[in-house]
Amino acid sequence: MIVRDKSGNIIRPVKLHVLILLLLIPAFVICPVAANPPSAVNLAYNSSSGELAVTITHVVADPVDHFVKMVEVRSGGAVLISEQYSSQPTTEIFTYRYSVPAPGGDLLEVTASCNKFGSLTAAIPVQNGSPPAATRSGIPPILLLHMGLMLTGFTCIVTSVYIAGFQRKWKPWLRVHKILSHVGSGAIIAGLGVAFYMINSFGAPHFRSLHGMIGAGIAIALLVVITMGIGRAYVKTRKPLLRTVHISIGYLTAGLMVLSVITGLITVFG
Repeated sequence: MIVRDKSGNIIRPVKLHVLILLLLIPAFVICPVAANPPSAVNLAYNSSSGELAVTITHVVADPVDHFVKMVEVRSGGAVLISEQYSSQPTTEIFTYRYSVPAPGGDLLEVTASCNKFGSLTAAIPVQNGSPPAATRSGIPPILLLHMGLMLTGFTCIVTSVYIAGFQRKWKPWLRVHKILSHVGSGAIIAGLGVAFYMINSFGAPHFRSLHGMIGAGIAIALLVVITMGIGRAYVKTRKPLLRTVHISIGYLTAGLMVLSVITGLITVFG
């Protein structure tokens, strides 16, 4: 069926499958953020006693509902220990100790698995004499939160730009555009705030990396887009100029967010 407006022009139906797919992306992002895997596994092996100490960092709100469900110790592909758990001792850091007799030169691999999402593996060589130690750190939960907020904001902003650019004949386009823009802007501002706090807590300098500079550019561009959008509603003169700036900087913001996602993933995963 062909739908036409009052002037007889064909109205392109909104591609709902594209819109729904874009809006579902945050769900796949937020789920791993809410159900984070262990962020660190520290190993220490005492060759004299044959004791392996596994210290796990897994920050959760409820250790009965969200916990490390299994710790597996392997050597040369053979499973030496596989312990199942129905909770974890604390909400943050805890240690399990296992008796694992192993000859010198052997390599012990330990995997800690979350009952909701993900796992982390660390390895330690068995040495005679002084007990060695090994550490394997995963993605910190605060970084996962930052990634989730930024990707949610990216999805909303890109979708709002798509609607404003290609679905203007869709009756509720402006209302949906505004809602997505507001939600996306809020998520991005929150994500930038988390990033600022995270960098401070790590003791690192701000805006020294390409990813950080792009993030600063996104913050400035968003401020301009929001200001121009509000200005169009309340300023009676120069509305065409405000509209042009609003649209142009909106596309620039979407482009900067694409670069931010790419550089962020490169920074985290190398």
